[in-house]
Amino acid sequence: MHNNLIEIVRKHISLLHAAETVYLFGSVLNTNKIPNDIDILKKQLDKCIDWTRLHACTYVLNTTSNKEELYDRFKYALPDNKFFIANLNLSNHDYTGWLASKTWDRLKEFRNK
Repeated sequence: MHNNLIEIVRKHISLLHAAETVYLFGSVLNTNKIPNDIDILKKQLDKCIDWTRLHACTYVLNTTSNKEELYDRFKYALPDNKFFIANLNLSNHDYTGWLASKTWDRLKEFRNK
């Protein structure tokens, strides 16, 4: 009985963990507004499991939320801003660019999750 239970748990372990997805998020923010859009955005980003900034207004998000949930979250928090959300597949290693080495290190962390 004990061995059967362990085998069942091993077989279905993926069901016990929420699925994580990596997204690319980009937006143009109004830094002259009070409260500052960057502060509002950071509060939303912090709801993700992990995130990193690629450029001024481009972020990589690791989250259990789907793109519709992210859309609702960011649209509610930043109703006057335009933004873009796309699923980002880092596992196929099909990307290149010129970024700081610490940014490449962060992308490797996301790829390995």
